[in-house]
Amino acid sequence: MTATVSHRNTCRLCGSKDVRLVLKLQPIPLSEKYATDQDTAKAEQRFPVDVYMCADCGHVQHLDVINASDLWDSYTYFSGEAKGMPEHFAQIAAKIRRTYDPPAGSLVVDIGSNDGSLLKPFKAAGHRVLGIDPAKSVARRAIEAGIPTIAELMTPDLAGAVADLAAAGARAIEVVPVFLGQGGHVREDLPRLVDAARARHTGIELRLTHAAGEDDAVLDAIADYCERSARR
Repeated sequence: MTATVSHRNTCRLCGSKDVRLVLKLQPIPLSEKYATDQDTAKAEQRFPVDVYMCADCGHVQHLDVINASDLWDSYTYFSGEAKGMPEHFAQIAAKIRRTYDPPAGSLVVDIGSNDGSLLKPFKAAGHRVLGIDPAKSVARRAIEAGIPTIAELMTPDLAGAVADLAAAGARAIEVVPVFLGQGGHVREDLPRLVDAARARHTGIELRLTHAAGEDDAVLDAIADYCERSARR
């Protein structure tokens, strides 16, 4: 197969153009694309995996971008077929249930869910489940096993969403982090992403709010939910 690859010239995290090559590596074939004979394997298309670092924010990254459909459309790794993985996922599910004691019927979402191996023990315990995985053949296996799965990538990213809104004529955008608290991602990563988008779209007022979970109304709603749960 022939896959499409492009090379970025800016940092994936902050958008800086000052990205520097720090480790040159030999190109490799796509993962999970197996050849049936040696000659075919040798002829497989190779892709760069060189490692770069942003001089402004320090983010270490690949800058060569392979088309997502080429990566995932014929992906052939199934978690449930790997020795020990179903047992491992069952242990993880049991630990999560012991630690957080989610109510029966609560929704468990797994992003990058593969064939649903992690979600199966949650479903067996009476929870609603939803998987999200871009590999269509893998997602189909999960669906056939009774695990509802969305076979799509999680898009758009913040930069893409802002660009789309700008193209549609937006003049003010408010970014609301739907997190319970100000973790490292919200405190450090998100402001850089917003600043980068603000620098690209100077004609738009771009605001970043506090995490939704720190709003008094949301805290009151959570407290009310906890009180009602305790009375059940």
